[in-house]
Amino acid sequence: MQTKSQSIRRYIMSVFTVFQITGSFYALGDPAPGKIQSILGYGQTPLRFEVNSGQAESQVRYLSRGNGYAMYFAQNEVALILDGSTKESHIGRHLTSPSALSKGKQFGIVHLQFKGANTNALILADQTLPEKVNYLIGNEPTKWHTGISAFRRVHYFEIYPGIDLVFYGNQSHLEYDFVISPNASTKLIQLNLVGAETVKIESNGDLVFSTGGRINRFKKPTIYQTINGVCHDVGGRYSLKGNLVSFETGTYDHSLPLVIDPVLSYSTFLGGAKGDVGYGIAVDSGGNAYVCGTTSSTLTGLVTPGAFQTTYNGGTSFGGDAFVAKIDRTGTNLIYFTYLGGSKYDVADCVAVDSAGNAYLTGYTMSSDFPTSVNAIDRTLNGVTDAFVTKLNASGSNLIFSTYLGGASDDNADGIVLDALDNVYISGETASYNFPTTNAVQKHLTVTNGFFEVFVSKIASNGTSFVYSTFYGGKNGDYCQNISIDRSNYVYIIGGTSSTNFPVTNAVQPKYGGGDYDAFVFKLGAAGTNVVYSTYLGGRSLDYGYGIDVDANGNAYTRIL
Repeated sequence: MQTKSQSIRRYIMSVFTVFQITGSFYALGDPAPGKIQSILGYGQTPLRFEVNSGQAESQVRYLSRGNGYAMYFAQNEVALILDGSTKESHIGRHLTSPSALSKGKQFGIVHLQFKGANTNALILADQTLPEKVNYLIGNEPTKWHTGISAFRRVHYFEIYPGIDLVFYGNQSHLEYDFVISPNASTKLIQLNLVGAETVKIESNGDLVFSTGGRINRFKKPTIYQTINGVCHDVGGRYSLKGNLVSFETGTYDHSLPLVIDPVLSYSTFLGGAKGDVGYGIAVDSGGNAYVCGTTSSTLTGLVTPGAFQTTYNGGTSFGGDAFVAKIDRTGTNLIYFTYLGGSKYDVADCVAVDSAGNAYLTGYTMSSDFPTSVNAIDRTLNGVTDAFVTKLNASGSNLIFSTYLGGASDDNADGIVLDALDNVYISGETASYNFPTTNAVQKHLTVTNGFFEVFVSKIASNGTSFVYSTFYGGKNGDYCQNISIDRSNYVYIIGGTSSTNFPVTNAVQPKYGGGDYDAFVFKLGAAGTNVVYSTYLGGRSLDYGYGIDVDANGNAYTRIL
């Protein structure tokens, strides 16, 4: 069962799910129940790229399959389907129909999209492998595909002016190289991570994102030139605006070729025999990853000794516990895994981490016995669902604080950030007229007929009181999707609204564009008592805001679908 905001958000996500980009991709094995399975070191056999001879959709030029994944190379995109099984039923389905793929076993879908690229780039495979590939599926020989050629590499020529793209690898990882010809511009390369749940650049230059319950780490790109037979490191880094990834390079000789080689460090499963969904990811200064979500699995072999909650408390016919897992930077060691929940349904939607390695979780719960701390703001479930805010210590063994956050109706939190003093900022949706407010820019719920309205709450670093808490929205339903904060503690919120009277001020777009939803963005003052700006962002069809980030100058970058 989902709250109304959750079901609408999941529906919109299913409508707009498109595939995301990766740099290098490690194959995923089918995980044993209750185990975390690393894929590092798996298989050095050359990766096989097959010619599409009818075994896949017509738009696919080449495809490759490994243990638990499939890759499709089309004219304008590279699709990666990350599945926990290797069943042939997943091969050859529509690239453009993720909703069809989503029936059944959980998987992640990634689309490698090249913004502004040459849509007529020549695509060829080279370095022929000796083996042939055969598909003898079904009992009708006329539908079999046999004698299919396979190759070591797939080469996109002139995907940007003067820039080629080459895919290669082995059974345990896929690499791609951008090969830049003399005097070509690296600034043309732009990779769009559409649909990534979270995308971040670490302090060490690695790029981390999650999708389909998996975490993926891209090492800082290797950028080099070969001069007189000697490889010279040029240096450089990722650049990120919203979900758009580009590359910044060091000084190099523009009269010679340049190679940019991103490498995926790890990708791993978390889960058991039942339903497991990862919703949020955060990374600490040491490169450790924190993953949160919900599970219906009894993960006896995964829960770590000394964890705060070592047993599954969710129901049998309906239920699930929230969870959080901390994984080391290599992806090979589980530092801790703990359940977090009561006897009904609990979901951790987002996670943040402070400089001490404490994890902050938020989401929603239906459990009247959800774990709370003695000095919590609220220790009682107030409606069918309440939001929650929980802070776990660095070892995952104890609550520092934990509280319900809600009123008499449904409440859900889906965004969390921290400021420099570890004050906690929560965003989400509420249908509760008595949702707790203080120092509010909007004191009362304005929606009607059971719709939801956005809330933003700032909780003191000790977790015992509000600094401010406010409604924000119109009368027809407003749904928050993400939150960000700048250096001055101004808060930025993005989501979707169907309210034609959504409160706007200093707006880029002051009027509702049309369709079922418009995206919105608003910036809340540091004290929470004023709105710096608020605007619609949308046209005549459905528009929804998913991601927002802020640079050092207070400029906001948004992702809208």
